[in-house]
This record gives sequence, structure tokens and C-alpha cells, in this order.
Amino acid sequence: MQSYGNWWNRLSDKGFRVSMPNRATLRNKKQEGLFNRPVGFSYGEAGERLPGRKGRTFQPTFHGFTLVELLVVIAIIGLLIALLLPAIQAARESARRATCINNLKQLGLAFHNFHDAFKRFPPASDVERDPGSGQIQKVRGWSFLVHLLPYMEQASLAEKLNLKTGFPDINIDTVSTPAQKSAAQLARDTQLGELVCPSNPNPTYYDPQAKQGALTNYKALGATHIESLSYAWDAGTQRPPKYPAGADQNQWRRIHPDGALFPGGRITLAGFGKDGASHTLLCAETIDPQYGIWTYGRECVLVGLPSQLPHVGNWSAVLFQNAYYAPMNYDGECEDDAPEVIRLMRTYLSFDFALGEPSFYQHLEDSSSLQPTGRPARYGASAGHPGVVNHLMADGAVHSIRKNIDFCLYMFLLTRNGGDPTGEFFGN
Repeated sequence: MQSYGNWWNRLSDKGFRVSMPNRATLRNKKQEGLFNRPVGFSYGEAGERLPGRKGRTFQPTFHGFTLVELLVVIAIIGLLIALLLPAIQAARESARRATCINNLKQLGLAFHNFHDAFKRFPPASDVERDPGSGQIQKVRGWSFLVHLLPYMEQASLAEKLNLKTGFPDINIDTVSTPAQKSAAQLARDTQLGELVCPSNPNPTYYDPQAKQGALTNYKALGATHIESLSYAWDAGTQRPPKYPAGADQNQWRRIHPDGALFPGGRITLAGFGKDGASHTLLCAETIDPQYGIWTYGRECVLVGLPSQLPHVGNWSAVLFQNAYYAPMNYDGECEDDAPEVIRLMRTYLSFDFALGEPSFYQHLEDSSSLQPTGRPARYGASAGHPGVVNHLMADGAVHSIRKNIDFCLYMFLLTRNGGDPTGEFFGN
């Protein structure tokens, strides 16, 4: 039960404006027993409670959300989240792409610091040559990334390796000390953050569970096609170099491989000729999930263009003018001026290797010679970034090249001294 006095006090406490009755009125109401009446009922003139007639309650009432209102609020919140998520994901990808670009820029600085020290770029891989002819016999030496370690603030790691006479694969190394072999194995399994793209969707070890065989996402671009790269590959390979009749083989070996960074190469800045370092690709990113141990030179070099395209038909690279490899029927034009068969061709950048297109990356590699075995190259230049693949130019600049770049324009960017026009790529 509540009295009228308590009711008045409660209204006053809650901020209701109530007029104060005079003392005579209060005294008369008290004598009549009005303050003892329960709240919430109607009363007659004699003070009797009228049954069945509910009076006004003076307690404030509070209403909750209805089901419809609650559903509307939930729908609005869901809509806002749906609008914000793509923006958040785009911002995160933009940050990852910026980190990838910075990684390549640091590699570019290391390349040029190496060039300042040795007056040349490092080879994509150390090689073993025939003492008499000087031709390459084996490609199983250290990668260019190992030679760049002192210029990537990793000098302490480089000092432990036998870079002069040793090998990254300790199973074939018969000259290094046990300590040097242990260091080589440790380096093989050490993942360097500056060699990994944050957008890489694949494992960064060839054996992720055992954390063995650290992979790199940045590889050298050695040539336009495997036919050109074959001039700097193992002797006796299934794709030996093709020399035209009557050609001077020494002259052809000076032209091929036609890229900027290949096994056994000793390219200087002056070696970029008419193309120039700013118009020649040096490195590209790749997301190969098992082939690319960063210390193994033969696993850190790519070719830019396929020699067989299933959707075009039976096509292969052939010799063209100026002793370079180019597609059959290629007439020196690119994009809309080229023949229809050329415009149908695509670079490795546009291939979806995860879906088996093609079933494997076309390479000169013989997986049986690798330790561990059974890891064929499966990816060419590729990236987890939507629409683009980041590339390092020979002058140290980094460009995000669209995945649907014209086949011939990309071929021009790959050659170091082909004299091809590439101004269109830079918007000139």
C-alpha cells in the first residue's frame, strides 16, 4: 500500500512540479483518512472505493523495443557492416601491397650497393663452368639473394657461409667445413621477412610442418622464354640452346639469356644498352608454394613468357629478327597492331596457377636433381594482389604491372638490350 503522502514525495523526488497545499487542507485530509488510501483506485464523494474502476497510476511507465523495431535496428547495423567490410579489406590489402613494394625497393638498393662494390650485378645463380670452353655445366650454386645479404643488414649470416667454393645443398658440398654446412642448412630453413610478400596466400616453407626450406616471393627474371634461358642452364638439359645455321655461338651466348638477371650473369649498368635500366625488368614476385628455396640459385630465376599456350593451339617460341625469341608470326607490333594470334596470347601474370592453368610452369628444371626431390616449379610471375604483380626495375624503381598487360609489351620490358619501345608502359 502507498499513501498519498508517499506518492507526493516520490513525485517531488523525480522532478514533477506539484503545488504545495496549505496546512489547513492537509490537516483536514489527514483527519478524513485520505492519506491512507491506496493508490491506483477511484473513490466516491464519501471516500468509498469504487469497485471495478481502475484509477490513474502516477508511477512513470517505460516501454521497450517492439520486435519490428529491433529487427530494423539489426538490419541497419548489418547494412553498415556490409558497407564497411570491403573498405577495411581494401585498406588492409593496400597496406600489404605497400609492404611488398617496400621489400622490392630494399632489394633494389641492395642490388645497386652490390654494383657499387663489384661494378656488376650478382648472377641469379652461381654456376659451374667447363674450364676449357667456359660453358655452363651445372646450375646449383648460391642465389643472388645470398650475395645480397651483406647489403640487407644480414652480413653476420653471410659470413658463416662458404660462398666461394661451397653449395647451398649440403648433400653435394664436399669442400665446406662442418660448421659451414651447418650454417648453410640453417640459412636454408631461416625465413627472412623481407623476402616474403604479406599478400602471399601460400605456405612460405616447402615443408610447412617441419619449417624446412624457406621460400622467397621475389625471383630474378632471367629471360623472355625458356629457349633463351637454356643458354645459361645445365649442359645436357632436355632443352639445349638452339643456334641457327652458321651462327657464331659465342656471339649468341652474349645475347642469351636476354633478361637482366640469369645464372652465371655478370651484367653491368652499361649492359642494358638502348633499353636502359629504367626500362628493363630485374625481379618479379611469385607465390609458388613449393619451388623457390631462397638460397638455391636455380630455384630463384624465372622466365616471363610461356612457350606453349593451350588456348592458342600448337605454338612455340621461334627465332625472330635480331637473334631474339618471339612468338610465331610476330611482326614487331604490339597490342592492336599485332596479328590476332598475338593478341590472344597472355603472359604468366594472367595465369591462374592455383587452378592448374597451365598444369605446371614451363621451366628447364629437372626435379630429380633437387634436394629434396619432387618439387617442380609450378608458378611463374604471380601475386596475391588483386589485378597487379609488383616488379623491380634494373634502376631500382618498383612498378605494379597489371596482370593483363600486353604480351609483346611485357616481352619488350624483359629484354635488356633489345632496342624495343616501352614508352607506352610508362605513359609516354
